Amino acid sequence: MIEIIKRVIRKLVFNNPTLSYSQAGEDVLIFYLLSDIGIRNIKYLDIGANKPINGNNTYLFYTKGNSGVLVEADPSLIPSLKNHRKR
Repeated sequence: MIEIIKRVIRKLVFNNPTLSYSQAGEDVLIFYLLSDIGIRNIKYLDIGANKPINGNNTYLFYTKGNSGVLVEADPSLIPSLKNHRKR
């Protein structure tokens, strides 16, 4: 199973590095797996959202029209999240 996951990440992320916003392609892997089983309308809960785009595990879902809740404990990061992730 690990080899399958590695192949998917290599194929989807490393062949198109602009596709992923998370640190190691986790967003692409999850998006691919959910799409593969027919889940298109994704709702997410991002605890510890941190930054709104780069390094964020849910921004790819957001760009595809999905929505969810961002939770961030650091008050200094919240304005940027509100500005870039209006939905």
